[in-house]
Amino acid sequence: MDLLPIRTDEETFVILGVDTHADAHVAVALDGLGRRLGHTTVPSTEAGYAMLLAWAEDFGALERVGVEGSGSFGLGLARFLGARGVEVVEVSRPNRQHRRLL
Repeated sequence: MDLLPIRTDEETFVILGVDTHADAHVAVALDGLGRRLGHTTVPSTEAGYAMLLAWAEDFGALERVGVEGSGSFGLGLARFLGARGVEVVEVSRPNRQHRRLL
């Protein structure tokens, strides 16, 4: 009796975390197990958003994006991704005083 091979070509689900700034956004891509796939920096322009989306999709299916500052510097990115059907989760910026205590 032959055993069927185990499939190893399952689609990778990608989660992005984006730290937004006025001129550029810094992103890290993780797989579904939290393993780092890569990081990149793109301009905070519509062309930069498109580059970020294409970069992330090279790793697999983009599941969701956590955007810090989606009400300010990340607003354009959040709108861009949302218009393309990508789930965007707003990430609150940590309190600087609390970070310094760690």
